[in-house]
Amino acid sequence: MGKQSQAWKNLERAVAELFGGKRITRAGDYSQKDIDVEHPLLAFDAKYRSSLATWSWFKKLEKDIAKIEKHKGKIPCLILKEKGKGGMLAVIKAETLRDLIMEAKSGK
Repeated sequence: MGKQSQAWKNLERAVAELFGGKRITRAGDYSQKDIDVEHPLLAFDAKYRSSLATWSWFKKLEKDIAKIEKHKGKIPCLILKEKGKGGMLAVIKAETLRDLIMEAKSGK
């Protein structure tokens, strides 16, 4: 059980490291509402689950892009929309998001 209970904490640590943020700890008081990682631009909430359909959809998108010559090298971006809900979600790899942010900051 120790490894399982640490997985979500390890995810939060990895997000903080990847984006140069700071993991927010709650000192055992999980009723305290807050985001998981403090960052000057983004508000991170990290969720660790045993499976997500989103991964299958994203992997399929990556494979489709790789097969179509005119799309090779493009950034995969999966758009999710829930029926009856306003707005959409965009799913890209975290490393890609970090790279895009760094590129925007450097003005390239």
